[in-house]
Amino acid sequence: PPRAVQAPLLDPYPILQEEAERAGPAAQRSGASILLDDPPEPGLHIACNAAELAQMVGELINNAIKYAAGAHISVAAHGRQGSVAIEVSDDGPGLSADERTAATSRFWRSPAHRKIRGTGLGMTIVDKLAAANGGRLVLAAASPHGLIARLEFPLAVDVQGNSIGPEQAAPRG
Repeated sequence: PPRAVQAPLLDPYPILQEEAERAGPAAQRSGASILLDDPPEPGLHIACNAAELAQMVGELINNAIKYAAGAHISVAAHGRQGSVAIEVSDDGPGLSADERTAATSRFWRSPAHRKIRGTGLGMTIVDKLAAANGGRLVLAAASPHGLIARLEFPLAVDVQGNSIGPEQAAPRG
């Protein structure tokens, strides 16, 4: 059952910046490039543990570097109908529909990637952390090829049901 998330409200963008920067050297080594999109409109906050969000985003970026060698990797956050989507997309080989369904199973690895070192736990961990923070991980095909790994979280709202913009989210006291 979904648990009430007692997490501080978070602007996800600085975490995306940090994780994209952290992954820069690994991306360069594999010939990949990471493009961080412009910040979304102000006021996009989610109720999510900051360290866990960093772990999820870092894992998704590292996966793209590892399995889409030489790819263009894009990292973005944007609002969509009452939710906030954080996307790590690449133009690598991608995964088939069946593989996308299986990717969050423990120890699952794409047969095409068996030569690349990994535990088959990365996507499982991201999936579980997203759920624990009231969100979900969605894997979709990128066009013309590649993978979009999207973390979706509800837009954080205050007790009155207003979405919280930066001016309302200032600490009180």
